[in-house]
Amino acid sequence: MPTHPSRPPRDHLPPTSCWIATIIEPVPATKEIAQMTLKTHSGSCHCGAVRFEADVDIAEGTIKCNCSSCTKAGRYRVVSGAESQAGYQWTPPGRSGPTIQFLFCKVCGIRTPGRGEMEAMGGTFYAVQVELLDDVDPDELAAAPIQYMDGRHDRFDRRPDDIRFL
Repeated sequence: MPTHPSRPPRDHLPPTSCWIATIIEPVPATKEIAQMTLKTHSGSCHCGAVRFEADVDIAEGTIKCNCSSCTKAGRYRVVSGAESQAGYQWTPPGRSGPTIQFLFCKVCGIRTPGRGEMEAMGGTFYAVQVELLDDVDPDELAAAPIQYMDGRHDRFDRRPDDIRFL
């Protein structure tokens, strides 16, 4: 499999389609949040036109969701290439407006981290795909717990009945 010159080879990483939800606001004053160990990871799209940094604690785990967007397809800041992104918002049936803004690289088409607002997710959050992180430790990622969410049925507190394809 060819690799991008700015990235390490990906064949050593476990297969995954996980993402990390970083809750931005409101920030709950809990012991769990205080014990998180945030690390700044750098990431990029496939072609490198969009580069970002995300402050996340991989040990807190990743999320796999079965909503139509996740199955088809930290604190976060774009370091370079913001002009190379295009946005997409979708309003799910029964909702008054979009719940998440997806961003894509205009050059290679890879989805870059998105921003959402959902009460079920704790308010404002960013979804950072772990596949985009260039410097993630494969052992740390493999050891991270995975939380499954039934986003297809708006049951973000439940595991989907079928996780075989997540």
